[in-house]
Amino acid sequence: MGRRERVATHLAAVCSEAVRHGVQPILGLPPPVDGPEELLLQSYRAGIMALGHAVVDFYSPCLDPHTQSIRPGLLRDGVHPTREGCRLIADVLRQSRVVPELVTGRNVLPSRFSR
Repeated sequence: MGRRERVATHLAAVCSEAVRHGVQPILGLPPPVDGPEELLLQSYRAGIMALGHAVVDFYSPCLDPHTQSIRPGLLRDGVHPTREGCRLIADVLRQSRVVPELVTGRNVLPSRFSR
């Protein structure tokens, strides 16, 4: 079994276990990267969509609508997001409305993580 198949099998198992315990999985489509890892991420995105759970699309908002390439200024090294990239990812999550606490602004972190 290759890496892609192992990841898909493990992700499906984690989601099944969550559902078995009454938890609705929320998965995220990874944002694009500029490098060979993108081919692997494309297969992961397809697998995530095939699982049939709630999905937050972090991929599409990162693409320039005219060129379909990664929007300038979102990645500092081709893989890791810049501050602007992090803001975009956070905005996408908030706008997705899949995590009500983010929409309402209610603090769901333990106090040791809050500022």
